[in-house]
Amino acid sequence: MSKHPHLTPISTIALLSAVLAGCAAQPAATPLPATDTLAQNDFPTLARVEYVMQCMQKKGGQNFNNLYACTCGIDKLAEKMRYDAYVEAQTFANMGGLTGDRGGSVRDAPQSRNLKKELQAALAYAQDSCTVAKPGAEN
Repeated sequence: MSKHPHLTPISTIALLSAVLAGCAAQPAATPLPATDTLAQNDFPTLARVEYVMQCMQKKGGQNFNNLYACTCGIDKLAEKMRYDAYVEAQTFANMGGLTGDRGGSVRDAPQSRNLKKELQAALAYAQDSCTVAKPGAEN
């Protein structure tokens, strides 16, 4: 039985929606800074919620540690990649296993390797930044 029986899928979605509601709030005409700093909150709220739900499933289920780690993870990922680059990198990563000409056109696309490397680096950064220590673990 879960330590938090009140954390049902519906309540988790409601909690995620409340936590992430401010993530998409950004003035539409905000110019990008002159530096290479990425615009904050580039990822749509739905994409953030989908990421968090999939992340929590991969980590073993819905609990507060996974919720924290996964919401932190998408925030850190968004610091390192623009949403359009993330979607393209995910597409290359997911479609790269196809065989034949269709798979080759994805694997051999000039931006494929670079975007997959960028995604791997961003995911590693998120993992390093957002790991929740197990109770009783030494830091």
